[in-house]
Amino acid sequence: LGSGPNQNGAFFACIDRVRADAQPVGTVFCLGDGTNGMCPCGNEGATGQGCKNTSGQGATMEAFGSTSLSDDALIVTGAGMPGNVTALLFSGPADIGAGVPLGDGLRCVGGSIKRIEVRSTNAAGVVTYDDQVLSTAGWAPGAEGKYQVWFRDPSGFCGSGYSASQGLKIVTTP
Repeated sequence: LGSGPNQNGAFFACIDRVRADAQPVGTVFCLGDGTNGMCPCGNEGATGQGCKNTSGQGATMEAFGSTSLSDDALIVTGAGMPGNVTALLFSGPADIGAGVPLGDGLRCVGGSIKRIEVRSTNAAGVVTYDDQVLSTAGWAPGAEGKYQVWFRDPSGFCGSGYSASQGLKIVTTP
């Protein structure tokens, strides 16, 4: 929300983005909370999170908006990461089940991996991807894409310098 000129006491505003669908889409999988596989060095996150990182919690991700390829308006948000670090959203066709070690976290997505977008987390450890997430992944209608966020964690528990969120499955529509 940005402000416009103030004329005769009236306030004008310009709305940049509106999220009309507040319900998350997709299904989380491959949790780092000990219910699936074990995190690399016993750094399990809380229920529903990825493996614990230096933010004090495990990273999570959610998606909101349309899963329609023609709209290409999906918004993916990652949270629970260290502040001001590089974060990469990636996707693939395969679910690795309980995951395999990836730095201080678990890699949940397999197959032919596609890099969607690199951004930085804000000071609170949150990152948002909203620039053609579905079309960049290259899914066909009805495909179930698997997504995950990889991020830098320079002082992480296991000493690798990076970790990952839990996974998120999203079925695309035409």
